[in-house]
Amino acid sequence: MIQVFQKKRVEIALFLDQTVEYTKCGKEFFCMEKLLFFADQSLKFLANINDFLKQMNQEEIEHVSSGMKDRKIVLRLFECVMSLCLSLSQRYTSILDHETHDIMSKTLDRNPMKNTLWNNEKLMINNSGIFEQMICVFDNILKNDVFMNTFNIKEKSVLCILNIYGELGFGPASENKNWLEKFYSLLER
Repeated sequence: MIQVFQKKRVEIALFLDQTVEYTKCGKEFFCMEKLLFFADQSLKFLANINDFLKQMNQEEIEHVSSGMKDRKIVLRLFECVMSLCLSLSQRYTSILDHETHDIMSKTLDRNPMKNTLWNNEKLMINNSGIFEQMICVFDNILKNDVFMNTFNIKEKSVLCILNIYGELGFGPASENKNWLEKFYSLLER
């Protein structure tokens, strides 16, 4: 199991380096497709790590948690997912704000960036399922005591879920009232 985990760790490290390289090139995540791609990939990797930890025995878990490279990669991946989550939720909020205020459309009437913004808006609203995917991954992590105890990320996971629930529940285009209920029930825990 350790060898499989280490192969996955190398794959994750390459992915994270690619993500960092992309942002260092000055290409902020303006392209929504790229942002959604990175978010989707990083969530899959995080879900894989969660599954690996569930399947490992105590000795393997200790090996992973004490290994500096393993620990560093997992924490780096977790931070990357949180960063992408916050970036997506900020864009989602701004898109919903643009829907409710047509000041933006008046400002951008003659602007060549208008088409790009509207394409990003459509892409984001069509792919808002990424938030539900994030919630599932973070919820599964919260249920995995090994992950919580090994990497001390419970508070960060809860904050990330609260952020997503808040974006979906308080957004003006929210049709699903369950998000607000879930937001408040998680706050009460």
